[in-house]
Amino acid sequence: MVAVGRLCTQKNTEVLNKLLFQSGLGIYIHEGGLSIVHLKSSFTTIKVEKQADYLLDANKSIEDRLLACPDLITDFIKSSNVTSADIFIGIPRESVILRDIEFPLAVKENLRSTLEYKIENYVPLKVENIYFDYQIIHEDKQLNQIRVLLVAVKKDILESYLRLKDRLGIGLTGISIASTAYVNFFSYHPDMSTEADYVFVHETDKEGGKKLHLGVVINKLLRYSRCVKILDKEPESVLEKELKPVKEIVEDIANPVKLFFMSDSKKSPILTSLKGHELFDVHIPEPSLAGISNPAMIPAAGLALRGVKKVPMQINLLPAQLRKRPGRMAFYIMFALIGLFIVSGVMWGGSKIMRQKLVLNHLKAETQRLMADIENIDSIRANIEDLEVRADYLDRLWRGNVPLIEVLNEITERIPETAWIQDLNYDERGVQIYGFADSASELISLLEASPVFNDVVFLSTITRGQDGKERFRIGFKIA
Repeated sequence: MVAVGRLCTQKNTEVLNKLLFQSGLGIYIHEGGLSIVHLKSSFTTIKVEKQADYLLDANKSIEDRLLACPDLITDFIKSSNVTSADIFIGIPRESVILRDIEFPLAVKENLRSTLEYKIENYVPLKVENIYFDYQIIHEDKQLNQIRVLLVAVKKDILESYLRLKDRLGIGLTGISIASTAYVNFFSYHPDMSTEADYVFVHETDKEGGKKLHLGVVINKLLRYSRCVKILDKEPESVLEKELKPVKEIVEDIANPVKLFFMSDSKKSPILTSLKGHELFDVHIPEPSLAGISNPAMIPAAGLALRGVKKVPMQINLLPAQLRKRPGRMAFYIMFALIGLFIVSGVMWGGSKIMRQKLVLNHLKAETQRLMADIENIDSIRANIEDLEVRADYLDRLWRGNVPLIEVLNEITERIPETAWIQDLNYDERGVQIYGFADSASELISLLEASPVFNDVVFLSTITRGQDGKERFRIGFKIA
């Protein structure tokens, strides 16, 4: 009985830690090495639990470098006591194709399908040979246009990282790129979190050689990025060439544009050149203010942040069917804790003997129920799968922090009096409403105007009833 109590206490502690303190692990594998950062969140702060930077042989192929990573990552996870963390792997910017594309606003409802159909116009590869993801980075309703950031990677490149996942035997939450990780880190850094429009430049000097990482951030979202090698004899000429598209993007921003410069070396001729540009107001952020030991750890930290807070860039190249799903244990233990709190409240005014008797009866009943469940595990498998879906749904509700009452209130404010809802479904896929209206088409724009909703689309064609009302079926997601 003591052992059972100890086990319950241990599991309760683990669940409380997971529910109250989120954990994220960022693993960035690049040509010169492997960077890992483990973050944990508390009620008010995010803490760097552990960070490490390992050198890899830059002369070896990607596959060979990845073969050297499992032992390093496993040792880090064990030494850092990483449990229940969302794990994100980052791949170098030069491994992917990034495009900034404009579309008519009308394609927003079926944007992924549109990209699959037209992607070969923007990427010099067959659609069946790539993985891709996208993010809407600007929406102009006056011009009826949306701007989309498209990121695509060859399947054989990404599958090398998927094989790493299999060797590690861990579940991954996502795979992203260094450029988006930079933006997510800067959204958290004390010196930069308030900036909406800026340019960042990171000069790295690893075993694979010197490289220049550039990015343009507009309204806290990545608009453009590049990663190029620097020859020792011509760093300034490389810089000048790479700054041309940057200048075209930021020319409409009030000058001078803030530019955040980071370097692995203390003396950089590139920094001197940047300070000579009238277009830029150069700043050197201090990584230690965010708990990071040096600029080389920034991509890994930006990846880990996705596990502990909401970040602006949500690009995820990992296919949806391969992403880690929340465990069922947290769901079970959460309800067990609720039951224990109720039992404790009922027994509070009773005697010690009565409390012991109630607890004993409760444990006996739970033991008998669990034994019956074990004997009939095949029959309850369907129920377990249903609970798994609900756990996934509750976990996302927790993270999204959008209560159902707020969703209902927002729908009530947006739907006009000439329309009414006959049925409403709210699940992990989003919200679906069914009803009648004088003009169903106007509901789309009304719902899209809400800051709470996005991806508002008709789920079926509009039909008209005998009373002249239009029957609609609309779906949307919670922002």
